[in-house]
Amino acid sequence: MFFSIVTCTYNPNPKVFIKLAKAVNALRINYNFSFEWLIVDNGTQSQVNDTLSLKYPLINTEYISIIKEPKAGLTNARITGVTHSKGRWIVFFDDDNEPDENYLNNIYNLIHKYPFVKCWGPGRVSVTLMDPHVPSWVSSRKDMFQEKHINEIIFSNEKTWSNCHPAGTGMIVETDVLTGYIDRVKAGDYTLTDRLGTSLSSGGDTQIVFHAVQQGMHVGLAPDLVINHNIAARKSTFKYLKKQTYAGCKSFMKAHNEVFIGNKYELVFKDNLGVAKRTVRWIMRNYSQIYKPLVALDFFALLGSLHSPYFVANRNPPALLRVFIYVLVGDK
Repeated sequence: MFFSIVTCTYNPNPKVFIKLAKAVNALRINYNFSFEWLIVDNGTQSQVNDTLSLKYPLINTEYISIIKEPKAGLTNARITGVTHSKGRWIVFFDDDNEPDENYLNNIYNLIHKYPFVKCWGPGRVSVTLMDPHVPSWVSSRKDMFQEKHINEIIFSNEKTWSNCHPAGTGMIVETDVLTGYIDRVKAGDYTLTDRLGTSLSSGGDTQIVFHAVQQGMHVGLAPDLVINHNIAARKSTFKYLKKQTYAGCKSFMKAHNEVFIGNKYELVFKDNLGVAKRTVRWIMRNYSQIYKPLVALDFFALLGSLHSPYFVANRNPPALLRVFIYVLVGDK
């Protein structure tokens, strides 16, 4: 088995999930490789196999396995998927992805042309917003949903995040690299859970990419890898995006420091006075535009950045920051 597609899902939107099922069913393969599709049900309230069997009868279900992982957290679900896989390479499709029919063929060619790159991501990600009434400020910033369109193959082994580093959507990783990553998770060295139930935790896919780099591998993007990212209506709301922005900024430093222990970011802790000063400075700078959602999202990025060093050190942030996070973000 050359490829194992792993999809981790928690309460998927049936209409969106079926788009993925149809796309996987339409994937073209050649005689050089075969693939399997492992769907990891991470505590879905209604059965995932009901979604598949009732909504869309797949032409061939022999290559599909549905696995249950009761322990919450996207990282736990990914580990279960990889552990049950048979492939030399793992292809991560989220339950809202829709890969191009040549996705696997193009990955296969890239793997053989660039054997030193052990983690790939799509260079062309189109975003479809499922809400017909989505506000213009959302539709004008589809990059918030990982939209990108590059024209050439790029790769890097930089230890800081760059435009060459893949995001989680459609990510492809050599199984041996993931085995090493899983060992570090089980040893307690990597602790980020990624999505945990309704909590928008973040950083697990970042740690996978960083782990590949830490092992001396290159990571990259390719324009021949094309995928559509279907965004359910609830994910294009300000409420959802503010939590996503906050969680990403909160988690990034921890994702980096746990992997690159010899090249850590310096932790700068702000006390109550420091948090107040940064908040006032931000308000004064953005006062005339504070009502604009995209400007407001920048404030939630600030909250995540202020929380980040405390999150790395496993310490409670100062009281003022805790109040901001609880009242404005809705997180504890």
